[in-house]
Amino acid sequence: MAHGHQSPLLIDPAIEKWFHMKEMTAPYFKFNRRTTTFVLTFAVVVPYALYYGSKKFAGLKLRGLRQGEAIWASETAEK
Repeated sequence: MAHGHQSPLLIDPAIEKWFHMKEMTAPYFKFNRRTTTFVLTFAVVVPYALYYGSKKFAGLKLRGLRQGEAIWASETAEK
């Protein structure tokens, strides 16, 4: 068997450091301009856009339309 032999894989210290930083993000996280922009975009802007879109397009008919039918529920079909 392989008793006393070294592993044939070489360990790269830079890759090991990157793996460690990837797994231990909480101690190394700092708010700066980039992370603040990222957090605000995905925690505030995206949910607000989804909320706004759901309210604006609430009257949208989600079914197949026949010829002459309007997309919006409040509109009348023009013939």
